[in-house]
Order: sequence, then structure tokens, then C-alpha cells
Amino acid sequence: MKYEIKQLGIGGILDQAITLLKDNFGQLLALMSVLWVPSQLAIGLLNVANMPQIPEGANFLEALEAQIAAQHPLAPILTLVVFTVVYPLTNAAMVYTVARLYLGKAIGVGEAYGRALQVILPLIGTVILWYLAIVGGVILCIIPGILFFFWFILWSQVVIIEGVSGFAALKRSKFLMTGNIGTVFVLSLLLGLINITISVGIQFIPNPYVTAVLQAAVSAGLVAFGVAAMVVFYFSCRCKAESFDLELLAAAVGTAPSTDPADDLDGNLFDE
Repeated sequence: MKYEIKQLGIGGILDQAITLLKDNFGQLLALMSVLWVPSQLAIGLLNVANMPQIPEGANFLEALEAQIAAQHPLAPILTLVVFTVVYPLTNAAMVYTVARLYLGKAIGVGEAYGRALQVILPLIGTVILWYLAIVGGVILCIIPGILFFFWFILWSQVVIIEGVSGFAALKRSKFLMTGNIGTVFVLSLLLGLINITISVGIQFIPNPYVTAVLQAAVSAGLVAFGVAAMVVFYFSCRCKAESFDLELLAAAVGTAPSTDPADDLDGNLFDE
């Protein structure tokens, strides 16, 4: 195995994520360039083309209202398409690709998007259940909603990699998250800080068209890095919860877990 597939701390997870991106930069860039980069570039350039002149001395709310009023009519439609179609497909393809690369398996862009299309309906169904669980938990005095968020944070990895969906995916995520909430909290905080720092830094570029192009490119890298970190974290949780050695872990990917995690998992979606 080329990478460290074992229980890892924050430093190990980030190190493996960076290594994955560095080793497979061209392939991951090609995958993100299919849907994500063009859609982000289109939204950015449309907004720049319709950027209003902000009156001197205008406060934040006035400037924001002027930007919203001048927004290109296609921009909200594109944003909706990104939210409902582009991101789910790209995320699913990226998760599957990173998981295979992490296990030393080859994969093409077409195969990755084929997997994304295969699981898109289970993903939609599961995210609805996830959303209802979080909202329900928030209604029950907020703290349960926060707890549910962390329990079920691996739901998409479970659906995409293991082929498990619905309530079973949420239950599976909760099992894998046992003893790992502190790790994912710190990991999520660090990923958020990285995203905010880089995104804010780009805004200081004076040319708005250059900013739009860089935002599209950089957002692809940030999404890829975030996906890689969460995939590595997912495998770390599996190693901790199920004590898999490398061969058993590789063979188990792409299969539905048994009710007893100690049982062998049959099948292998990652076989060539």
C-alpha cells in the first residue's frame, strides 16, 4: 500500500490528504473540471459582468442590496443547478475516486461519474433523512441537533463507498463516529479556517475577472482537499472501529456492512 491506511490523528489525516492531492493532482483536476470549475467560472463571470457601481459612502447593507439587484438573472439559476446537481455529482465522483486512489486502485473520470450517477438517488434520500434529523434535533433544544450532526457526518462516505443508504447509512455513520467526535470537530474547524482564509485572500485581488477565475480554480482545490481529508478520516474510523488490516479493508470497500462489524464483508466494488 502506498498510503497509511490506519487509525490516524489530525496531523496524519491532513498529511495523507495533502499527499493524495499532490500525487494525483492531474487526475483530480480533470475530475473537478468536468462540472465544478465551469459552473463556478460561469457564476463568477456573470456576477462580475453585472457588478454595480457602489455609491461612495454606502454601508454594507446598501452595497449588498445593490449587488443583489444587479445580479444577472441566470446567476441564481446556475447556483441552484450547482447546489442540486453539480455539487452532489462532483462530490460523489470525488469521494469514490479518492477512496480508490487511497487504496492503490486505478480509476478513470468516466468510471467515477458513473459511480456518482449510480448512487445519486440513494444520496438524495439519505441527505433528506440527515437534514430532518438535524432539524429535529435543533428543535429539541439544539444540543441533540449538534450531536446528530457529528454522529451522521460520514453519511455520504458510507453511501458512496459502501453502497449503504437511508437509515442504515446514518446508523453506520454513528457506529463509525464512536470515539471520533473530537477528531472530526477539530478537523472540520481547520478545514473551515483554511477555506475562509484562502477565499478572503482572493478578494484582495484588484481585477474582478482575475478574481472570478481564481475563485473557480481555488474552490476546486479546496473541495478536493476537503473530500480527501474526510475520506482519510472515514478510513481511519473504520480501522479504529473494526480493526481491519489493509487487505480486509481494501476488500470491504463497496459492500454493505453486516449487522455485526466483526463479520466478514463479501464482495468488492473496487476489484478490477
